[in-house]
Parts: sequence; C-alpha cells; structure tokens
Amino acid sequence: ASADLEAVDSTDPVLPIIADAMREGGFTREHVARARRLWSDYRETRGSWELLKPDVCAAALEYAIARLHGLDGVTRASVARRYGVSTSAIADRFDDMQVVLALRPADPRYYTS
Repeated sequence: ASADLEAVDSTDPVLPIIADAMREGGFTREHVARARRLWSDYRETRGSWELLKPDVCAAALEYAIARLHGLDGVTRASVARRYGVSTSAIADRFDDMQVVLALRPADPRYYTS
C-alpha cells in the first residue's frame, strides 16, 4: 500500500476493526487499504462522524468494498453476523456512504483489480 493510504488518524476507532475483521474475512491487504481510503474520504466529506457507531461503520465499509468488487458471496447478513450489528444498520450506513461519495460499481477510487 502506498504511504498516503496509511496516513490516517491513529485515534480513529474504525480502523483497527476493519484491519482485523476484513483480513479474517479473507480480504486482501489492498482491499483493506481501499476501505481505509473510502473511510478517510467519507469522514472528510461527511463531517461529524464521531457519533457514528464504529462497528457499524466498519461493517458498512467491508460491505461497500465487497459491492464495489462484485463479491456476491458477501451479503449484508454475512457481514452483520461477523461484526455483531444489524443488517438494517449496515444498509443505512452503506446507503449514506453511497450518497456522500457518489459510489458506483468498480469505482476507480476504491477498486483494485
């Protein structure tokens, strides 16, 4: 991963969650780096993220990376089970990420081939 993908707030509670959980879920280091970039962009663009639940945000990030990469085996239900959050919470946060960042399939900002 390039240095700019690693340059994020070390006090952010979401980052350690995605680092561990996504690797445990079989995602590559590059997928995790793209999730970190997506989170950084989302935080910066959305503003006031501090009140968001870290586990829900981490789950929504994993789900977003899976959707962007067309990983059909990764469902909201499977992600919700792994993170211990509800599918509706993932859906709500993912929908907000899609709107705030204007995400699209294979988005070149967050997609790795």
